[in-house]
Amino acid sequence: MDFVRDFLYFDQALVAIDGAHVPIAVSAEDTERFRNRKGWISNNVLIASDWQLNVAYIYPGAEGAAHDSMVLARSELLQLTGHGMYVLADAGYALHPKVLTPFRGVRYHLKEFAEGFERPRMAKELFNWRHAKARNAVERLNGCLKRRFKILRVPIECEFTAAKAVIFACVCLHNFIRREASSDLAEDMDEDKDDDTVSATSETLSFDFNTGSQTQCGQSTRSMWEVASW
Repeated sequence: MDFVRDFLYFDQALVAIDGAHVPIAVSAEDTERFRNRKGWISNNVLIASDWQLNVAYIYPGAEGAAHDSMVLARSELLQLTGHGMYVLADAGYALHPKVLTPFRGVRYHLKEFAEGFERPRMAKELFNWRHAKARNAVERLNGCLKRRFKILRVPIECEFTAAKAVIFACVCLHNFIRREASSDLAEDMDEDKDDDTVSATSETLSFDFNTGSQTQCGQSTRSMWEVASW
């Protein structure tokens, strides 16, 4: 993918991020900390995809009950994101100068635009459509990893530290295969739609990284992209 050519309005987007829930076995006393919003026990893994479906960054150390924005705040990803750069994230994350999210209350997911072949009807919808197309890389990567490594689809039965090492190993193997294989077709295999994504129309908890001024700065950045793309 020629990202700059295909998504020129997001040419300063470093990666696309998402929270991936990996099943894990924990002790009885830790069950509630690791129970995710869907009711099953998991490790909430922050994953960042580059535009060639490589894992650019991963933070596997959070409980399933942890909110995606909280997991991002625990990680060092934003500190590693240079000045003027940002990451693409869904509506489950808080808007921030380094985190570009879609507009809420407006169509976002690609399937919403595909139904009835309805094209974006206003600037905010066009922004969301382009944002969703670009951020789709991390959703494809997440599906690719879970298809490629069965251990990421069943409860990992070992100490939490060892479970994190397993996830790191899978990521390293994935990147190695992507680099060395002349034809890596794992991402194109059929898969059931992963519905862990959060709709831009849903009510979600926003974690405040610092102050309201950060959110205001992020809103200004997003509005600038909205006007430019329309």
